[in-house]
Amino acid sequence: MLKRFITIGIACALILSLMPAAVSAAKGTVQVKIANFPVKVNGQLINNRLSKNPFIVYKDITYIPMSWEMFTELELSANWSKAKGLQVYRDNLYGAKAASKKKPYPQNLTVKNSTSSAYSAKISINKIEIANEKINNDKETYPFLEFRNVTYMPLTWKFVHTKLLMDLQWNKTDGLSLWGGQDKILGDIIYDDEEALYLSSNIEVKGHLILRIPKSFKTPPKWIEKEQVKVLLDEVEQLMQAPVDGGKPGAVELVGNMLTYQGLELGTMPASQKYDEEEYPLQIESILYDLDEKRKVLYVKTSYAIPFAHIGFDPNQYHLFTIVDGKVEKITDQTYHYLPPRVLKNADGTVWIAHDRIMTPYGGYIPGTGTLLIMDLEGIVRNANDDWNEQDVSPIGLNNPNLDSNHMVVRLYGKPKRDVNSNTIYDSGFIEPYLPEKDALFTVDTALGLKKLINSPDSKDDLMMYKDNQGEVYSINLYSNTLTNWTKNQFKTWSDAELVKSLSLK
Repeated sequence: MLKRFITIGIACALILSLMPAAVSAAKGTVQVKIANFPVKVNGQLINNRLSKNPFIVYKDITYIPMSWEMFTELELSANWSKAKGLQVYRDNLYGAKAASKKKPYPQNLTVKNSTSSAYSAKISINKIEIANEKINNDKETYPFLEFRNVTYMPLTWKFVHTKLLMDLQWNKTDGLSLWGGQDKILGDIIYDDEEALYLSSNIEVKGHLILRIPKSFKTPPKWIEKEQVKVLLDEVEQLMQAPVDGGKPGAVELVGNMLTYQGLELGTMPASQKYDEEEYPLQIESILYDLDEKRKVLYVKTSYAIPFAHIGFDPNQYHLFTIVDGKVEKITDQTYHYLPPRVLKNADGTVWIAHDRIMTPYGGYIPGTGTLLIMDLEGIVRNANDDWNEQDVSPIGLNNPNLDSNHMVVRLYGKPKRDVNSNTIYDSGFIEPYLPEKDALFTVDTALGLKKLINSPDSKDDLMMYKDNQGEVYSINLYSNTLTNWTKNQFKTWSDAELVKSLSLK
């Protein structure tokens, strides 16, 4: 990715020259306090007791000094003009400067601050723009402030994460951590064993491309040597090529207009969904999941190998059936499943039938394609989407061949499937309602009981979730090298420089 960073001396001088004028133009004096808890920027502890531009707190929200030094550390870009005022934006999604060449954030430790005293700041009336959004400071719950000739921004999720593409973290031990402008070294989680996760690297570091990170987070990541990488990747490939969930090809045929399986009628092929079979023969793909003597699940895809774009209907059709004691039932609401589902048998004999959301070629997802079903010992199927009234349910870990089905975890999005009149909402054309309390990760039992995890990632980040062989859920942050265990509510972040320099410490 081409990365650019504005370091024009004129821009720096303009921004710094803005600050005295900003204070004289500010109105509305407020009382603030110096942050009395640990604050880190890209892993470096800020000395708020001695800093000329400390982090401050107003209305229980932490504020960051928008100084040129801070812009440089976080790799934010800024412009200033009389017409538009102060404009702050991110010019580079990830680090513009090589991690190995980054220098520590320079702190101006020339002032003695009291964390128990109150200090006067002013509400700014200057023009401010954050990532192309003009700030109406009179209407902001947490307004921008002026303190010691520097503009201060509230560290709200909206400004920090959504607008300026940075990560904001908090815990009682380490306090507040802000990460921005970091090289995104940690890639995808590709494998795990009992003790560690194995991650691809987005950046080749001295010929190394895979890291091993202990699940305990207690010891540093370790780069895997080249000779070990091939062994690991071969093992991953073998897992991915192994038969999934015991599925085998099913003997589905077209007899006349009827799809059949071993003499059982599955359904007719409507004339409107048929092409000239002499020119474009019908192709049938099927997977049979033989659960036991009583129960089976059958996935069927029918298609025509047409060499031209189709208009009006999809030449591919997708079907999902249960066969219980020789009786066929078609599972409804499964029309968009372009890939076979995961069919996962639990220790108690119940069976999950799971499918994640389907992404469109233009970004976003097809509504209603993330589904979770549960089959009981008698072959009766319940639809979790209906039980929970959720438009989409994303079962976590479906891409892991060794998925532990006895610890089902799902992502809900807080978007109801049907309204009070039982109409399908996402087919209505109206604005979809949103229930934030249901936008989270949940564990699920086989009775479809839900238990919310303590924390969940922002669903707008659309993080790739990984479920390990012990049933625990992990993800990598978008804007920092942060690995999170959502099951245990634990996370660990490494700076880009720390990960790169770890190779030289061997």
